[in-house]
Amino acid sequence: PKTIRAMMVGDKMGLDAFLEDVEGLVLGRSLGSVPWLFPLNAVQGKKALSVSIPQDTIAPQVEVENFDIPPAPSCPIVVTRHESSLNISLPSQLFRLDKFVQRRKTLPTKLRLAIVIGKNLTMRTSYYPVTNGRNKLSATINFGDEMIVIACPPKAEDTLQLYPSIQVRIEEPGRGAPAHRKKGIFDFDLFWPIRCMFCLLRWIFCLPCTILFGFGGVMADVFKKGSSEGAALLGSTIVIGESDIIDWRKRWSGYKKSKQIKLMEEGGGQWLDLEVAIEPKVVFRYGFFMQKPSPQILALKFQWKPSPTARSGTHSTLSLRNQTAKGIKYHDSEVNYLLAAEGLSHVQKILSETYGRDPIGPRSLSSFCPPPIKKVISIFGVNLPTEVGAIYQRTPSVHRSIQNALKRPPALYKVDEDAILDRNVPKRHQVSNGLILETKNTPQSIYGSNISVMKSGDGTVPYQSLQQCRMWQGKGVAKCDVTVHEIDGAEHRAILNDARFHKILLIILGFE
Repeated sequence: PKTIRAMMVGDKMGLDAFLEDVEGLVLGRSLGSVPWLFPLNAVQGKKALSVSIPQDTIAPQVEVENFDIPPAPSCPIVVTRHESSLNISLPSQLFRLDKFVQRRKTLPTKLRLAIVIGKNLTMRTSYYPVTNGRNKLSATINFGDEMIVIACPPKAEDTLQLYPSIQVRIEEPGRGAPAHRKKGIFDFDLFWPIRCMFCLLRWIFCLPCTILFGFGGVMADVFKKGSSEGAALLGSTIVIGESDIIDWRKRWSGYKKSKQIKLMEEGGGQWLDLEVAIEPKVVFRYGFFMQKPSPQILALKFQWKPSPTARSGTHSTLSLRNQTAKGIKYHDSEVNYLLAAEGLSHVQKILSETYGRDPIGPRSLSSFCPPPIKKVISIFGVNLPTEVGAIYQRTPSVHRSIQNALKRPPALYKVDEDAILDRNVPKRHQVSNGLILETKNTPQSIYGSNISVMKSGDGTVPYQSLQQCRMWQGKGVAKCDVTVHEIDGAEHRAILNDARFHKILLIILGFE
């Protein structure tokens, strides 16, 4: 179970002193050995195993017989919170900036979008460089493919109630307002005669004041530019354009009535294509009759996706509740769903092709077949709280783009640390910080017998994995003889320094 968490959220597998969080996530998603350690999808009872070896494959001779399949785990390995998601996509498009840079003294070097969902949630895209044309009025910006994923309540109506509106803003680094050039005698419009008369009077009757104010204006611009660049380094931004606040609840319901919502083949997702009109924050009229510039259109795509098991009505077998919020439900899930949601297709390929088609069966036959030896002695610790699963929730908001995919891969899920067991259920497991732990009160079936005991693993490896060797008893080409020694309270690594382990080892070697 810990290997699943390493791939999903970046658990560092005990290497906390050497790896940062992002490095742990990259490591977990890069190594081919991590999927090999995923828990088997075990089923209850016996099943005849068969191996189909391709003719062109050179493989050692494998004896195939009926082996006992391990019983299913006593608790789910993966539990997810019942919630939907809202995907906001920014398609690749060319966005003209002529209406936003009119009469500006300097062009912005880069811009980004800020998408305000509801009242309190603001998501920002990456910065994009501004492309200068022949003049300022031909400046453009080329937005790339980006996606923002937001965790939402399970139902669409609850999502729209939580996020009833949307607004889009254009931001540039800095503070204050951009410096603009004032209209002069070369700007012809209805007020041109008045400007010419005022300019003439100012230079004739107040020449010293004009020069003094001009020098003061230059110094003020220098100070303003310096403070703005300093604020940009600290993350401050200037809004140079924004749209109206759009109540998109009417858009969704209108689409629904006209049956224009596209239903996803996977079941239930709803699409909405939205064209947002963005106007400059400071509007400068142009032309002789001082026309108001028309807004610039930005295309966005929205998709609401329900919980994958929302229609099946499945619930978690652990009777979980959330200690900080009411009404949150949980359901048992599958590893394949999490991998698909995260876009980890290469991991699924490793599981299905690299390991699944291996004639040795590293995740099937090899797990049940004993090695070709006559005697196996296994020594391990028991009865320590040991991770056997985890409870996941969607990350509240995730920004996915080509620019940050390699440097900082986003994780759609995180461990739900607010999930706890209900007070009225038997305490056969523990839930601590979102991790499901088996304890010394967890019922376990002893492989190869009808005995049931209350035990747990060694703090790292679950008890079912520790006793896997019991399935080899009397089987294989050498009719393997298996002996198991369990040491109460011995931890996975600390057992090497445990006197009880040393005593058992000396007896086995014949020194006692």
